[in-house]
This record gives sequence, structure tokens and C-alpha cells, in this order.
Amino acid sequence: MEAFCQSLETRNDIRLHCFFQSGSEEYEEVIYDLELSEEEGASEKVTRVMQEQGEDLTPSFTKFDFIFYPEKVVMTVERNTDLMAGGDSDNIQTGTYTLFASDWMPDTSATMEKQDILAPYQSVELAAMARAYYLKENHFLAPEVECVKNDDGTTTIHLYEIVEDDEKVSHTGTSAWYTVEFPAMSLGEIAQYVKTPIALTYSEEGEQTASSTAASVEDSWTVVPLASAQELVPYSCTEFSMNIPEGWSVKSSAMYTGMFHAIHVFDPENPVNQIFFMLKMEPLFSDENSRAMMALSSDLFGKCPILTNVSTQGVFEIFPQFADAMNATADYADIQTPYIADFSVTESFESTQGVSSVAISPSILRADFTQNGTTGEGMFTADVVPFAMGTGMGYYSVYNLTVLSAEKGTFQDWQPTLNKVLSSLNYTPEFQSFAMSQSNQAASTSQSLSQSASEMSDSIMSSWENRNRSQDIMSQKQSDATLGYERIVDTETGNIYKIDNGFTDWYDGSRYKSITDDQYTDSVEAVIHWK
Repeated sequence: MEAFCQSLETRNDIRLHCFFQSGSEEYEEVIYDLELSEEEGASEKVTRVMQEQGEDLTPSFTKFDFIFYPEKVVMTVERNTDLMAGGDSDNIQTGTYTLFASDWMPDTSATMEKQDILAPYQSVELAAMARAYYLKENHFLAPEVECVKNDDGTTTIHLYEIVEDDEKVSHTGTSAWYTVEFPAMSLGEIAQYVKTPIALTYSEEGEQTASSTAASVEDSWTVVPLASAQELVPYSCTEFSMNIPEGWSVKSSAMYTGMFHAIHVFDPENPVNQIFFMLKMEPLFSDENSRAMMALSSDLFGKCPILTNVSTQGVFEIFPQFADAMNATADYADIQTPYIADFSVTESFESTQGVSSVAISPSILRADFTQNGTTGEGMFTADVVPFAMGTGMGYYSVYNLTVLSAEKGTFQDWQPTLNKVLSSLNYTPEFQSFAMSQSNQAASTSQSLSQSASEMSDSIMSSWENRNRSQDIMSQKQSDATLGYERIVDTETGNIYKIDNGFTDWYDGSRYKSITDDQYTDSVEAVIHWK
């Protein structure tokens, strides 16, 4: 379009801003003061048209009407061709014009001079145009912009971002410098890339507006599904079957380990993403004397830890020692028992599954930990049962030891998948028959070993659903800030996405919105890259 309406000020009647080329490549701004009829209603007739210089152009139009809607204004113009000459680029033509609302409004403070208000372009407009142009050419929306008017009438525009080197030091990362006499982009082009800084912007029929562009924004998206959202694949061996994430490793002990059977399912690329499940582990000693007595019959017993805090939490506080004992045993050397260290409980829940009725201080724990230098978080449970205590040969047995974990900040995404994996665990009839023949009365309280795993999964899921969500909100926000994401919700599907920072500053549609704090505890569908 060669001539277009730039904006419409609706304070104190109407000021209509237009740009005409008049046969030149450069645009000239023309401002019209419009007086409206005093009729009430959404439809208003223009009773007087005054050009900025004071010329009365009312007779030049046979019709000049406005219809006001909540988010747009429709302007209908009919020219008196006998009185108003000129082509498409010279002045307002007969037609219907639709003007869409945006967030920006011109500064009309009492301190601003009239000539500043009437200036062809304000800094806010030039800044938006420069950001739009750079985004179009480089696929990056510079977060910061500065405009400086030069003595020669040009304007220098600086696009940049603030780069944090560490907690106390930052520097300016420049995207581009522009020195312009007049913006080269049309408003139609601007509307395709950024929130237009125009109060009400004209769009020709068929021309893409900011709103319509927003509706098709997905065309430029790169959607990366979360690893935790991948489909599970079946795994089976002599002792059990289960469904696991594709590409994960499974390590387990042999059939003859019976009730001491252990399973470790983990991501080889990031082993802190894992499930560890052991039907029974022992012995854990009450003191050094008990351990010394048992060590006389087996060197292995001498490597088993002392349980000073007799509880579920206590088991995991000494877990590295137990891992050492397991890894020193040929039956478990290949399992890669995780070294869960620096165990720190963040939340505790009552446990009523497994052998909790005869256990000491049973619970389901939510905790942070470290594993080989990686910080993890997860859900943990284990039932501690005393055996022959007071005989000098007594010790503790631990049943249904369960670990579901992921790297810190990602467990929320991984938790549904990990629970599905655990609940899918199904021991073969042959293994169950053999293992149960080794069990004592305490361990036989469950109907089957497979049911024990399923009950653990259900109990962990229930505890997770009843967790204190305030810490999740804070943790997820910190994770997003570190990784450069924000979160949006698709109002049509309800799906939540992580998306590169800056999207909601640019996006002008209604389908995607920033999530509320409560929604930080909901599962994320995928990660979206849009720049």
C-alpha cells in the first residue's frame, strides 16, 4: 500500500494520522482533526474534517463514518471526487478501513509539547521498527533498545541485551547499530513480526495483521518433545518384565538372589534419571559389636553399614556405604548400584504399603541428593524390619527399597514416566515361587512380589500428588530462569509448554498465554524454540 492510515487518537474527538507518498519514495505525515456527531451509540458520523494546517476539508467527503468495537474500529470513507483530486498515494481514498487496537498509546502528558506529539515518528515507534527488522533478518528479538536523536536529524538505534557474566558483573551484548533518516519498513511489515506500536493500525483486505499472524505462529516453531514424554518399550528377562524408556539400560541380579533381587533401570546418558528397586536388603547393624560378630562368618557382613537412624530416612543417609557393600559382591557388581549421597529430605509422607505394619518409622520421602557430582531429586521409600534384636546377632532387614529420581529441576517432568515404569514391573511365576520360598513371615504379607511393586508405585504417586507444591513452583521458576525458558498454556488444548524467553513480549495473539503460578506444578508437553 502506498498510502495508509498510521494511527487513530481517540482522545478529545479524533486525530487521524496518515502517511502519503505523493509520487515520492519518502512518506509525509498528514494529520486530520475529526469532529463527531453528538449521537450516542457505537456508530459515529464525522461532521467536520480539519487538516493540521487549519484547512477545512469537510466538503471533500460525502461520507465519513466510524463504527467502534471493543478491539477494532471500522472507518468508512466516500470522497467527493469533484472537490478532492489526487491518486492513491496522495490522500484518503474511498473505502472501508479496519483498524485494530494495540497496547501502545502516545504520550499526552501535560509536559509534552504539541510539536512533539505531532512528530512523524516517536522513539518508541522507531525502536519497534528496528527490533522488527532485526528479528526478520536474524531471527532474534533484541530485548533492549536505545534511540538517540542526532544533530543532523537522523536517529541512531542501538539493539542489545544485558549479558550476566556472574552474580555481580554484566556486560552489553550488541545485536546491531542503525542510523536512520526514516524507517524503511511499512506498518504491514511491522505487524508481521512484533506488537505494533501504533494505537490503531490499518490493514488492507487480505493483508496479514498481528492478530492473524499470531494465529499461525506455530509455522515457525521447532517443537522438541521432552525426553520424559517418550513412549515406553517392553523389556523382559528370566526374572521379570517391565516397560522402560527407549534407550535406557537395565541391570539386575540373577534368579538365585531370590528375595535379595535388585533391579536398576537408568538413562546411560544421565544415570541420575533412574529407578532402583530391591525386594530385600540385609544386614544393617545396630552397632559395631553386632557387625563384628557377624563378620566372623562372612567378610561381606563386615562391609555392611551400621544403621544409627532406624527409619526410612536413615537407610538412605547411609546408602553410599550399602552401595559399596553391594558392589563388592559378585552377584551385584554389574548392577551399578547408585551412590546416593548428601541425602536431604524436603518432604515426608506416611507409608501404609508393603510391610509398613511391622516396620520402624516407615515413610515415603521426597528428597534431594547428589550422585557422582550431579544433583538429583526424587521419591524414596524402604521398610526397616528388626530381626533377632537383643541376641547379640541381631540386625535390620530392609524391604521394598525404592528409588525414583531425576536430575534436579526435572523430576516433575519425569515422575509420571518413572511411576509407569515401576507399576509395569511383573515378576515371572517361576521367580516369584523361588523367591517367596526364601521369605519370612514379614515379607509374605504381600500377595505377590509384583503386587508389592505396584503398591509402591501407587503409594508414591499418591504422595507425590499430595506434596507441598509451593517448593515446586519456586524450583521450576529457577530452572526456567537458568535454562532461558518461560511457560505458556495453549488455551484451546490446555497443554503447557516451555518456550524460549521473550515469546510473550512479542506474541500478540490470544491462544497462548503465560501460565499462572499454580500451573508450574502441571506437566509440560514439550519445549518450543521460536527465535
